[in-house]
Amino acid sequence: MVSCDEQREALARQSAKPYLRQLHCDPFDAASVCRVAVAICPALLQPGQDVDSLEVTTVTGGHTNQLRRVMAPDGSAVLLRVFGAGGLVDRDVETSTFEALADWLGRPAYLGRFANGRVEEWLHGYRHMTLKEIAVPLFAKRIAEQVARLHQCQLPPHLAPFHKQSSAPLWETARGWLSQAFAPGLREQLAGFSEANVPLLADPALDAALVGRALEALEARVGTGGRLAFCHNDLCSTNVMLNVATGDVRLIDLEYGSINYAAFDIAEHFMEHCGGISDETKVMGVPEYDRLPGGAEKRAFCEAYLAARDGAVCEADVEAFVAEVALHEAVDNIYWGLWGIAQARHEKEPDFPYLLYGKTRLGRGLSDGGFL
Repeated sequence: MVSCDEQREALARQSAKPYLRQLHCDPFDAASVCRVAVAICPALLQPGQDVDSLEVTTVTGGHTNQLRRVMAPDGSAVLLRVFGAGGLVDRDVETSTFEALADWLGRPAYLGRFANGRVEEWLHGYRHMTLKEIAVPLFAKRIAEQVARLHQCQLPPHLAPFHKQSSAPLWETARGWLSQAFAPGLREQLAGFSEANVPLLADPALDAALVGRALEALEARVGTGGRLAFCHNDLCSTNVMLNVATGDVRLIDLEYGSINYAAFDIAEHFMEHCGGISDETKVMGVPEYDRLPGGAEKRAFCEAYLAARDGAVCEADVEAFVAEVALHEAVDNIYWGLWGIAQARHEKEPDFPYLLYGKTRLGRGLSDGGFL
């Protein structure tokens, strides 16, 4: 029998791109960033140039990783990603999956990996979308089409042991995060980080037994009949890039991607209209649920998605899918609420209020599901 370590080693051998296992990057040291970028992509430097000629810029929008753009004097650039999230993401599987998805979606391309991160193509002319933009009907349609394209991806055989096509790891992942979020000593640890955490920890949504019962009930409601696909699972506005000149959109940051219910991915995108992860909302860490798309907007998105995925669709198919998506909205809020609390345990001095975000999303999910 092949061990897990052997399977992960086999993943690395599948890629023709460089993997410099002993090379670590300090994202807060520009010289370190430049050395790593050049080690992976030596073409950044022309003859006679050295790393001092490279320009490093912090890229905003990520709440799990440290992102840096490394630009050469001729204007060529790469994106360097230093991994975060502690043990919440299996980086061997995630990076190999990202490479396969980059081949399928076209851009951004995967360029290589180092010990604690990877290097990707820099999307020239693109920027993160805003909450207002993802709600614009024309852009919403294009996002729906890109999600449909992603959901049609068939992963290569070497990834099959890690992405079983017959089941969604959604519930297993959520329960894993539940264990991390409510591990013994959690409250004391978070209270010790900041006095501001103390009242948050008293919120009724932060009840491990209640959340566990909610997950069990929601799993029963969802059942096993939903269509499975490779899903993004984190379709926030900052993970959708817009080319301002052409109107083209691209999905990025698929690190939480997995086989999942297609309807969950759509519900996740709807919930991300409410923000809470950027300064577009009044309070960082607090989604504004009045931004949630209305019934007509949700239906239009679902219809565009189904048309891109399946071709011609009938009214009954659209209505059934809209109802399926609605069932996943409470699931999505609980899922990302647990993530927020689990992430807070790994971030002593975060630049994002993970606990507040997790508490807020958990509360909404429990309320929508009828558990609070």
